[in-house]
Amino acid sequence: MDMFGIKAPLYVKRNGKLFLGRLAGYCRYAQEGLKWEVTEIGVVDRPSVTAVFSTTVYECMHAKMASRVYNNQINMVEKLNRMDHEGMVDLAAFASLKKNFGYEESSKRIPSYFDHIVDVHLKLSSHDAFKEKHISETGATLANAIYSGNDRFLSSVADHLSNAERPSFDRSIDVIEKAARKASENRLRKDPEKFEQTGMGKFVEMLKSGLISNDQALNSPQYRVLASILVFEILEEEEEELRIPF
Repeated sequence: MDMFGIKAPLYVKRNGKLFLGRLAGYCRYAQEGLKWEVTEIGVVDRPSVTAVFSTTVYECMHAKMASRVYNNQINMVEKLNRMDHEGMVDLAAFASLKKNFGYEESSKRIPSYFDHIVDVHLKLSSHDAFKEKHISETGATLANAIYSGNDRFLSSVADHLSNAERPSFDRSIDVIEKAARKASENRLRKDPEKFEQTGMGKFVEMLKSGLISNDQALNSPQYRVLASILVFEILEEEEEELRIPF
């Protein structure tokens, strides 16, 4: 919290704060005079150190960016929809997780807003500052901008996201099946011996048969989750193959 310059208290579940529903964390604001201020951040105290780290960084990133938006330091309110806002913050938190714990840990996790992460990363691929960047590099660039309060840069990102179309995402069926099997086992915790019986396995068969394309699936309420996990896995695999430092 001190690193982010946030003075609000941080609560975890075991110190007496109640959490509603199945929230992993939250960030609350209140208007104090003419300004909006972060009043508290809460994170569920879970056994996984990486999960607690990721949620804490995510909520702190939220606090840093949202407070600037609400106080009109960044002209985003009319430009940035909630999905892109969540995608930017979650991608920044994911990059921080990977930087601190490595691919071995990041490859086992599904960020809360992985579908928004995929949309943000792909749409930003046509922004001058993000061209040819891999997914963690995109996240690290966003994290640095949010952490440092680079309002001009964040406003340019908001402008771009509000106007950009998500580009087509196409890979060979071999790449798709390999990534799908890995995501199913590591991220979704499914038995690899029963891959064909899983939702991901059946989705891959649909892609193979041409019943649906990955782009169509990303726009489909029924298949968006599976398609986004698959694209996320491929993007991280491609980065890991090159061992991109960020």
